Amino acid sequence: MVEVQKPETEETIAKLMRFVEAMTDYKVYIYGWIRNKQDKWVKLPKENEEAKRFEQKAITASKAMTKRELNGCLFGRALRSLKPPSRTF
Repeated sequence: MVEVQKPETEETIAKLMRFVEAMTDYKVYIYGWIRNKQDKWVKLPKENEEAKRFEQKAITASKAMTKRELNGCLFGRALRSLKPPSRTF
């Protein structure tokens, strides 16, 4: 069930969109868990307040659209395509 009609969800999605629109053109950003070359899971970017706020907003938006757990996201501005990191789901 999609809950985009909730005012809190709409506001959160609008904030996420404004955040992405403020990023550098043609650059892919990865927020969340990925596997490194040593086959260990690492969280990107390193812990900071901006990343925590973005993650909370992304989780709120994700919960409104799916029951699956959000482990990370890729985003960017003026991109033609996105390629997920290898060995991710």
